[in-house]
Amino acid sequence: MKEEGMTHPTEKHESLLSDLRKITDDHEARLRVLEIGSVQRIEQIKGLYENTGAIKILLSQFGEKLDKMSENIDAKLQAAVSDLDKRLRSLERVDGEKWKQAVGYVLIAVIAGVVGKFFI
Repeated sequence: MKEEGMTHPTEKHESLLSDLRKITDDHEARLRVLEIGSVQRIEQIKGLYENTGAIKILLSQFGEKLDKMSENIDAKLQAAVSDLDKRLRSLERVDGEKWKQAVGYVLIAVIAGVVGKFFI
């Protein structure tokens, strides 16, 4: 005879097993969602890593180009300074010659004035 409120142990185990299956199914569904999210994040990280590699290459090439430009500018500046130095020296030489001429004319004029005053 079965009393009301008493269930057979197999029914109780089946009920617990059914509850455990539901819980397990819920956990598996959550794990699948997390796995999909993880895979997407991993793909994003891979993309970022590849982009970082490309950026490193571009920066390296940019640095090399800057070095070449710097060398080119240095060479042009040295040539310009050398040219300006030559021009300045020629101008100084011409100015020196003009001053010598001017001083010579003034001396000749002074000597001529002195000679003219004493001898004329």
